[in-house]
Parts: sequence; C-alpha cells; structure tokens
Amino acid sequence: MTVKPIALVVAAGVVASGLVLGTLNPAQGKGGGGGGGNTTETRIEARLVPSVNTPIAGVEGEAERRTRVGDDEFKVTVEFPLGSTVTDVTAHLSRANTPYADCTLVQDLDETLVIEFKVDIRNRGVLQSKKGSCVATGTTTPNILPQVLAGDTISITVNGNAGALTGTFVNH
Repeated sequence: MTVKPIALVVAAGVVASGLVLGTLNPAQGKGGGGGGGNTTETRIEARLVPSVNTPIAGVEGEAERRTRVGDDEFKVTVEFPLGSTVTDVTAHLSRANTPYADCTLVQDLDETLVIEFKVDIRNRGVLQSKKGSCVATGTTTPNILPQVLAGDTISITVNGNAGALTGTFVNH
C-alpha cells in the first residue's frame, strides 16, 4: 500500500497502531475507480470458525480487508440460522496479541434466508460506515477503518460469549 506524502508523517504512527482515521486517509485517486492502468488489489481474509464458546449451532462468518487505488474496504459478516436469538455481535481485532480495534456488527435486514450481522466500512475518498462501526480499542474514536495485516486475529463475541468465532487473516 502506498501512502501519499501529505499523510506520511501522521500515517506512520497511525499504521503502527493498526488503524487509520477518516481524516488521515486522503483519496489516492480521482474519479472513483474504473479504467486507468493501476488496478492492483490487495485482499486479506479470515474465515471465522466456531469455537466451543459458540452459543448457537450452525453459525459461520468471514472477514475481509480489500485495498485498491482510491478504494479501501473492511467487512465482517456473521450468519446465524433462522430462528436464532441474537442480540449482540462484536468483533475484536488483534496484532501480536495486542488488541487494536473493536467493531459493532448490526443486523442486515435485507437477508431473508439467514440472520446476518455485518460491519462494512469503506473509504473511497470519504470514510463511510455502510453498516456497523469500528473504534480503536480503549477509545471512543468513532469510525475507524482497521488496517488489517496478514497474521492479525479476529474474535467474535455473540450475546456476551467471547471467542464464539475466531480467525486469522491471510493474504488472498
């Protein structure tokens, strides 16, 4: 990932902590994608695997960070079988056993075959929380876009049951 020079000084400390605030991540291109010669995409994904702490059978999920010129996106999706009682779903991101971001997932009411909770944060020149939100761990700084790296871990808490699903991000 290349960082524009105007953000280099500020971004150096922020990237080391694992997050970028909306005001620190300027658009890297004009026009919102499409065409152009540089279409390099970086994807880092984690398959979320249920653990013995999973309160609901049949739950599954995935997380993804995708970057392209002018487009940066972080998503977490957790699906529960219909009829499940789910009131609270959060994601916790860590690097080298140090927590750096906490995300609140919200129910996606567009789904009819499963109960789906999501967080979807994008930066296409403007930081936008499409669903849910993420904050830097231990702060109330709103609307961060977690800068996930391969090897980072994710743990999902469901209805207060920590570690209900877990995963490790890998390059894709």
